[in-house]
Amino acid sequence: MKNFLIILVMKIFYFILKICGKNGGNFLGKIAYDWNENIFSYFKINCPVIAVTATNGKTMTNNAISYTLKMSGKKVISNIEGNNMETGILSTILKHCTLTRKSKS
Repeated sequence: MKNFLIILVMKIFYFILKICGKNGGNFLGKIAYDWNENIFSYFKINCPVIAVTATNGKTMTNNAISYTLKMSGKKVISNIEGNNMETGILSTILKHCTLTRKSKS
């Protein structure tokens, strides 16, 4: 129940941020992670995951992969802002999941 409420509150925060013309960056993930450090294990992600790691060029590479997959008709969840720490990844997941913790891709 706690994780459901966290997702619900983050969805409300995200809606408010969008109205204000902001995307939130790490904000949603930071709050959710502070409320529950084990929240990552709560999500159901039943789709292929591509992780891009390196010292330089992650955001550009990630965005190129995301764009290519979207153009081929795939539903893609991508961290296009480049917030690649735990809280940024969590923010991306929170923005693109349902209230029942399933991914929308």
